[in-house]
Amino acid sequence: MANTQQSGFAFPMIAKGPLGRVNYIRSNTIALIEDSILQILLTVPGERQWNPEFGCRIKSLQFEALTATLAETISNLILEALKRWEPRVSVKPADITVTESFDINSKISVKINYRVLNPDFTSRAKNTVLIQF
Repeated sequence: MANTQQSGFAFPMIAKGPLGRVNYIRSNTIALIEDSILQILLTVPGERQWNPEFGCRIKSLQFEALTATLAETISNLILEALKRWEPRVSVKPADITVTESFDINSKISVKINYRVLNPDFTSRAKNTVLIQF
């Protein structure tokens, strides 16, 4: 039987209690992995003093016009960051879709399909995370 419960940080990390500590939560694997992916992709390298290399540089591209080259750059940055910082998942270039919305607040949307690599995890279906910036 698969262990689908793990401990980890929730996203966003919120300091709680009188000492301002960030508490661990117990949640299902998918929720923790999705929170981890969001933390990785929305953290700018250099933002964490104790780990200045952590994160992904996609936020630095948020005001650029979306072109095929920029979409490929975003995909490559995401692949590199997830490969380095989230070993529990598998993501391939074809699993990332980059689009731009043209409403009043133009945004770049990134849809990421991933598979959980834990052999004990019962679901082999792809899971999806959507971020907008």
